[in-house]
Parts: sequence; C-alpha cells; structure tokens
Amino acid sequence: MKVYVRAPYPQKKLDELKQWFDEVVYEPWTTTGERYYEDEMLENLKRVQPDALITELDRVTEKVLNGYDKL
Repeated sequence: MKVYVRAPYPQKKLDELKQWFDEVVYEPWTTTGERYYEDEMLENLKRVQPDALITELDRVTEKVLNGYDKL
C-alpha cells in the first residue's frame, strides 16, 4: 500500500508511516508554497496512485474523489 503525504510531516512521523505502508511519497506543499487545486490534485493522484492521502491545504473536491475513483 502507498500513502501520498502533501502535509508537512516530521521525520519521526514519516518513519511511523513507513511501518504501516509499503511506500511513502512525501511531497509537502511547503516545498513550493503552493497548494493543488482540483485539476492539479487529480493529476497528481493519478500520477502517484496512492491508497491513502494526507493533506492539509490541497483542494480535494467531489470532482477529485470521483475522478480518482475511476482509475
């Protein structure tokens, strides 16, 4: 299983996630200072194909959830 982390997370917590998931994709919004809106979020979910998502700033709408669900 894979988790996509878009929120800033301390290394200790990322290490804990690695105990639960086979793969942790860590791309916090704080790296660029920009949030993903609907289209960017959907594109990145399709690119990463996670089983779980941790985010705090990105726009996750019905369009995003429905679009990702159809993969």
